[in-house]
Amino acid sequence: MTVLTTTLFISGDKDLLHTLPNLQAYVYGGAFQMEVPNLKGVVTLEGGHFIHQQQAAEFNDHVIKFFKEHPL
Repeated sequence: MTVLTTTLFISGDKDLLHTLPNLQAYVYGGAFQMEVPNLKGVVTLEGGHFIHQQQAAEFNDHVIKFFKEHPL
């Protein structure tokens, strides 16, 4: 499946992404970009799965910047 929507991917450094074998390589190694061709950024913040709560201010800064650069 290909995701065509302009996308920003944000994860926490303690989320499963960083513990499951090969998943980190998939996201950061280019394969993820092939399935999400309009991927505009991959951001890793300090925290777990609920990064939007754990690092709310920094998360919001990234999202606001993304929407300013890529309006709907």
